[in-house]
Amino acid sequence: MKATEYIDKQKKRYVIKLLEDLEKQEFIHYLQTIPFYFSEDVLLDEADMKNFAYNELNEYIIATIRKEIVGHITIQYQKYKYGYHQEHCIEVHINIVKEYHSKGIGKALLTYLLEYIQSKKEIGKIKTKMLENNQAAIKLFVSFGFVKEAILEKEWKLKIKNKEEYLNGIY
Repeated sequence: MKATEYIDKQKKRYVIKLLEDLEKQEFIHYLQTIPFYFSEDVLLDEADMKNFAYNELNEYIIATIRKEIVGHITIQYQKYKYGYHQEHCIEVHINIVKEYHSKGIGKALLTYLLEYIQSKKEIGKIKTKMLENNQAAIKLFVSFGFVKEAILEKEWKLKIKNKEEYLNGIY
């Protein structure tokens, strides 16, 4: 699928496209340098970071401004995780660099994703999972027709200032 150019609310131009092989090293570096945190007090362990690492079984849609990656969607093909019974499903995760929140990049990434998935006839379901209190992400996905299927009680255990706390997720 071809790259698509957008203009954000501040008139900055950005490009949405499927990650190409030539860009993988730059993307891996981006994944290693962006902060993955719920808040400044939350500690991430090695297993958390592994989930965010590059995986060649996944596909990635990236948003760039002047060739700098400012956001992405990870497409995880569930057939690699669960086999035949989930081969019609993908799970997607979106991440936008904090300085670029609320600028339309998430909407552009999801638009591109849905257009891209239409070309993949074997995909019948798109899933996502997020924290129950992530209202911006919930609003974004609902605006595209996603529906909440379940509340995942105590889905995430976080260490906040050396105290364990549980947060719900939605699916």
